[in-house]
Amino acid sequence: MKKNVKLCVPNKPIIYKNVKFIELKNEFSLICRKVFNCIIYDIFYNGFIDVDKLQSSIPMNELLCLLNQTHRHYDIITQNARKLMSVVIETEVTNKKGETKTRMVSLLRSCEIDKNKFVYQIEEEVLDLILQPEVYQSLQLSIMNNFTSKNSLAMYENIKRFENVKTTGFKSVEHWRNVLCGDVKEYDTFKMFHNKVIKHSVNQINNVSDIKVDYEFEKNGRNVIGIKFNIQKRKMGIVKKTTERTLSLIIENKMTMEEVICRRYNDGHIKLKERLDKMDYETLAINIFNIESCNILVDRLKDYFVDRCVRDGVV
Repeated sequence: MKKNVKLCVPNKPIIYKNVKFIELKNEFSLICRKVFNCIIYDIFYNGFIDVDKLQSSIPMNELLCLLNQTHRHYDIITQNARKLMSVVIETEVTNKKGETKTRMVSLLRSCEIDKNKFVYQIEEEVLDLILQPEVYQSLQLSIMNNFTSKNSLAMYENIKRFENVKTTGFKSVEHWRNVLCGDVKEYDTFKMFHNKVIKHSVNQINNVSDIKVDYEFEKNGRNVIGIKFNIQKRKMGIVKKTTERTLSLIIENKMTMEEVICRRYNDGHIKLKERLDKMDYETLAINIFNIESCNILVDRLKDYFVDRCVRDGVV
């Protein structure tokens, strides 16, 4: 009898975010940044409905659940999706002659929003940056949803990737001002930037995240020219747990994460999954482990391979 093999889905929603997205000038609002993180999550774990149009949709209940929103604030989603369409990232494109050009594209090409679903469309260059990042950071949505300030969340994402080396090293004040608060004139003076952004963000990171942070100044005379953040790992038991709340939709409907995701697959996805399930282990190994790529999707396929081996009793 054939077993029902399920694709690996993490118990806690995790995204693998390209550093190029993390280091963008912080023109995002808090919800805007969280919505984009949910789009990254959707692309990794749910796939595209229409590959040609680079278009997909997220059920509104699931999006609000991932955002940890208890109320149906569709207008907030609409406002922040509009902002995402105005945020621009630079990408390098190489033509057949080997010439490299810089192209400016928006993070979100278009979207349609109603009470049932959030339909979005992105540029091909943005998709490539999401799926094939040269440098990325793994981040838990449940932890990021604890943040109530856009500056704090931006700081968390920017320093989390230095967790293993325990310090960001000194970076210029202008660098931190750019990635934490963008062009907000209120923070042009260092005193305001320090009191309103640095202090507040460090306090929130220490209160709601999985790392503990302090910071040092680099000075030229009396002027602060650089800031260094020092990072320590914290035990997850110390952090306020919101995973149950984040997955409340699944609990209320008495559905597993796999069932929620599979319900959204169209015929193309189902056929792809069936094709994977029918492959013997040798074919799977040839198609997965011999690929010379750091593409994160390859890692997901490897996870599927291992999970299937365990479920089928091979290992």
